[in-house]
Amino acid sequence: MRSGHSLIAAWLTDDPERSLVWRDVSRGRPLGLINRIGRIGVITQGEAPFADLLSLVSSEGLARIVRLRPDGYDLRPESPVTALMAPVIAGTREQPWAVSIAVSDTPPGLVRLVAYDLRCALLR
Repeated sequence: MRSGHSLIAAWLTDDPERSLVWRDVSRGRPLGLINRIGRIGVITQGEAPFADLLSLVSSEGLARIVRLRPDGYDLRPESPVTALMAPVIAGTREQPWAVSIAVSDTPPGLVRLVAYDLRCALLR
């Protein structure tokens, strides 16, 4: 995964809990520090043109969208989810959306599609 002029290698580990781990592995530079986000239940990578974004669902059921950087990550919208299904990132660079499914308590069992506009969140 690329982040500016950096190449980031990311992997999952289960020691001691399921975590997303990454570091800068850019050619001609020393290896970067290891970064970690713990308690990952589900992870998906965005499709082009959003391959630099990851959708994560924590083991506690919190969905978040992140963009990894060599020194950490940028956090995008966070929201509770009722199932371990990561938000899907869709649309175009000009109009990006994070889409997820939510189950309502009122009326019980009502399933709805929730879309978050990511235009402001992706400006950096």
